[in-house]
Amino acid sequence: AALYLHGLGEEDRHWMLEALSEEERESVHATLIELDEMGVPRGNAWLTELHAIDRQEIACGDPDTEIEKIDEASLPDITQALESEPDWVVALLLKQKVWSWRQGYISNQYLQKREHLLRLLETPEQPLRPKVKAALIGALAMRLNNLKLESAEGFEAALADAHRNERAAGKGSRWSRLWRR
Repeated sequence: AALYLHGLGEEDRHWMLEALSEEERESVHATLIELDEMGVPRGNAWLTELHAIDRQEIACGDPDTEIEKIDEASLPDITQALESEPDWVVALLLKQKVWSWRQGYISNQYLQKREHLLRLLETPEQPLRPKVKAALIGALAMRLNNLKLESAEGFEAALADAHRNERAAGKGSRWSRLWRR
């Protein structure tokens, strides 16, 4: 999120930073300084290229399909995808649509975070510009897609381990040896 914020124009970046609490603003500001120190250029000339790469990694790429996939995501996947995001980013995402998992997500947060999210959700804001909204939705869709890829790889690895263990046992699994007796 900070990388996209860094790529926004000065006016948009200032508007986003003003929506944050003082603590969150300091945290994001420190990240923005770090991006400057790393030599990441400001402005959005490179952002469209980065966003195009991100979109290629998402199988669907269509904003309506992304929204649909996000809405159909499971609560544990959404929770995992949003766990490292600051509350203001989560609130921005929650304001984009009445997601099927929204109430469950909010209810599962610890009390302080839940209250902070509810305050942020009650705060009126100007609607996001279409490109900012698309970047926000696209980033969450990509993260959910990556979670699915990671879990599929984990399943394949577990299956391969089970096959190796069975072959290492010689004449089949422990259960098949007991069955033969």
